[in-house]
Formats: sequence, structure tokens, C-alpha cells
Amino acid sequence: TWAEHAVVPRQALVPVPAGLDLRLAAPAGVVGSTAVRVTCDLGEVGPADRALVLGAGGGTGVAISSLARSRGALVWGQVGDPAKVEAVRQSGAEPILAGSAAQLHEQIAELGITVAFDPLGGAYTAALVAALVPRGRLISYGVSAGEQVTLSMRTIYRNNLTVRGFGGVAEPAERLSASIRLALQHLAAGSMRIPVDRVLPLAAADRALAALANREVAGKALLDTRA
Repeated sequence: TWAEHAVVPRQALVPVPAGLDLRLAAPAGVVGSTAVRVTCDLGEVGPADRALVLGAGGGTGVAISSLARSRGALVWGQVGDPAKVEAVRQSGAEPILAGSAAQLHEQIAELGITVAFDPLGGAYTAALVAALVPRGRLISYGVSAGEQVTLSMRTIYRNNLTVRGFGGVAEPAERLSASIRLALQHLAAGSMRIPVDRVLPLAAADRALAALANREVAGKALLDTRA
């Protein structure tokens, strides 16, 4: 799809709502659909929730935080980089600056978290399990801090915790399309935000990838494939 033109099956297309800027619509396919599935379907976030979003300064984190906030939840967002604190605030979440699982554990122990969103894994997941209140929900959708996790199963079963995973590659095509449509609706209504940090021409794809690898991007970097 990194091309000026692409041939795809008609059933793979999802219409963009009238009036929605293409730059805002572009991240709906992956980031937006993921946020909708983990927040609404798996997390079942509502007004009674106290939600914690890890990696809240990135595009998916901001999308989840803003969507959870629009559904009435009280939201905290964790980041390890002070430069991304403002992005968390703009999503409607209260920032938590924690660059390690130990720091996170200290800051969330007394927050009464009911639902946590985890794209990190590793020791961060154990910190979330320890902090969740009884009948809390943990939603995992990534392991950027490590795929091997050691958990207290006693804590999970005694507190009636629910652990659910989401991976877009395992989603049926029709469910993905439905999730993208919902994401576009939320973006058009303003109930979900996916910040676009920069837009680069197709010829600058290498610069976009370098910016992502160096963690220079707050939100998403877009390639403009139009000639």
C-alpha cells in the first residue's frame, strides 16, 4: 500500500464519512480499529470505570484514552518520556510519568484501577495485575517491553480478574471492517483522537521509519501517497 495507486477487492474498502479530513481518517485502519475493539468490546469501558492506559503518548494510547474518556471513564495514561506528558493531557487522561515497572507499581497502587490497557508486557503486566481492583479487567494488545511475563495466579483468581488479549491479525475481515467503520464514526464525531505528528511524501518513507524507530513521533507519522 506504499504506492500512489493500489488495486484491492471492492469489499476491502471502507468509506470515509463526508467532511472527515483524510489525514485524520488514515490511522483508523489499524490504530482506530484497535482502540475501538479493546476499549468498547473487550474492555467494556463505562462511566463507572477507572482506566489506566500504558504507552499513552503514542497514537494507539491517545486513541484509547480519548475514547475511554468520552465513554465517561476516569483515565490515567502512563508514559516514560516527559516530552509526551502533554499529549496524554490533551487526550483527556491524567499523566503518569513512569519509566519502569517499579515506578509504575508505586504510582498506581492506590488508584483503584478497574480496567488496564497493556501494549508493553514484561514486568509492566505484573504491576497491572497487582493494582487492579477485584473483578478488574486487563486487556493486552502488545509486548514491546517483553513477551515473557510472570504473574501471580493467586491474585488473578482470588480477585476474579479477567485477562483478555487482542491481535488484529486474528480478526475476521468482516469484524475488522466493522471496527474501522466505528473508528471513523468516532473520529468524525470527535469522541476519539488519533494525533498526527507529521505528514511526509512517499519518497521520504525511510525518514518516517527512522523517526518511529528513534521514538521522535508523538502520535502517528503519515505518508502522503498522492503524486
